[in-house]
Amino acid sequence: MGQAMAAGADAVRIFVCGDVVDSQESDRVLCCDDVAGVIAEADYAVCNFEGPLKGGGRPEEKPGCHMFQDKASVSRLKRQGFGLLLLANNHMLDYGRAGLEATIREIADQQLDAIGAGLSYEEAYQPLRKTIGGLTIGFINACEAQFGVMDRVRPEGRAGYAWINHSQIDKHILELRRVCDYVLVFPHAGLENVPVPLARWRERYRHFCDLGADCVIGSHPHVPQGYEQYGRSWIVYSLGNFCFNSMRGITGEDRSYSVLVSLCKDKPITFEVVRHHKEEGRVRLSGKDRAVDVGALNEMLAAGYEDLVDDISLTVYEKTLRPHLSRCVCPLGYNGSIKSTIKHLLMKGRQGKQTKRMAAMLMLHLVKNESYRFACERALEVVIEGRPSRSGS
Repeated sequence: MGQAMAAGADAVRIFVCGDVVDSQESDRVLCCDDVAGVIAEADYAVCNFEGPLKGGGRPEEKPGCHMFQDKASVSRLKRQGFGLLLLANNHMLDYGRAGLEATIREIADQQLDAIGAGLSYEEAYQPLRKTIGGLTIGFINACEAQFGVMDRVRPEGRAGYAWINHSQIDKHILELRRVCDYVLVFPHAGLENVPVPLARWRERYRHFCDLGADCVIGSHPHVPQGYEQYGRSWIVYSLGNFCFNSMRGITGEDRSYSVLVSLCKDKPITFEVVRHHKEEGRVRLSGKDRAVDVGALNEMLAAGYEDLVDDISLTVYEKTLRPHLSRCVCPLGYNGSIKSTIKHLLMKGRQGKQTKRMAAMLMLHLVKNESYRFACERALEVVIEGRPSRSGS
């Protein structure tokens, strides 16, 4: 439990879960009855909708994989009780403007709310103000700079998602603080598959709280991270995957947690942790044998945190960033491995200019992505300052 006290009977309860990808064509809902019951007891439910609907557009040229959702996924989420879909994520523009437009249209047709992405600058950055149980609540959603980000000043004719480091996000928090009882911010950022946030994201999320956010609840790393109280506010760094059934199939247990946030007029936020995992593509509550150890994740934010971030940054730099950067800038495409260099040269001979173009796109991705940049900076500082690393990198 985020704060060890029971919510009052008049509390507004909001269920918030992490990443959802529902690309399998099926009539089955995503949640088993036990999880569905928790959602049904909430007054409002929120999830990160990680990708556009299938068939809405064509795959865009970009580094990495393309993610999509089954056409019926929105209606299935509605049946499970979800009311708000967060669209600011690095896959939302995988199928271009048409894919995003079809997704927004279907969400509207299902009479659900959506924030974080849009067909214009104004739409992408527009927060949601909603009155629930007599409380006015402000919702903001934004993502780090990856493919599809709208990080320039009012680009004409472009669709995209809101950028987490845009000054407009700060302005919206201040504006909502003046007119809302509570302000909730949902960032989509961080290194994937690591148990702690980078220090720079931790600093940014605390800044949101300083501006007036009552709760910051993150996604994107695909694995759970810990939470902490900061002043009167709470920060949940990553909820991990809620249900990630991608086009590659139903894989993994997605052991993670969601939060059931309780809001009472003129009182601090409280929340309960809801631990869950996936079995045969459906989310169910976790018993002790499968429950994620949130306490251990919280401890990682305390003693030893700096050393852990150093180790993670070094590993990401050595195993991911430096090889990719070398491939982009070296004329031969050498990245430290003779085998991969030969493979790259063969591809380059076959594809010519296309390979050069993709190298440029990969370089742009590596330079633009704040999490990679933060990790690279930290790793190089460790190397220069000579601090030891337990990882042996």
